[in-house]
Amino acid sequence: MMKLLILTQVLWLATACEQEQKAVLPEEPWSTEAEILFQDAQVLRYELQQQELEAARLRAQDVVGAPPSLRR
Repeated sequence: MMKLLILTQVLWLATACEQEQKAVLPEEPWSTEAEILFQDAQVLRYELQQQELEAARLRAQDVVGAPPSLRR
């Protein structure tokens, strides 16, 4: 009985190894358009962070015309 079970498993593994494997992910997971949108979003995020830091710096220096602090 044990030999039959082992033989069955060996045959199953051999069959699985012979079959052509399909790639789980495509070679390029991101489309070019998605990559461009992602990079644009990162740039906008960075620019917003820099504007917030600059506004905070101006407020700290009591510069006339500095933007008011945001309420959170």
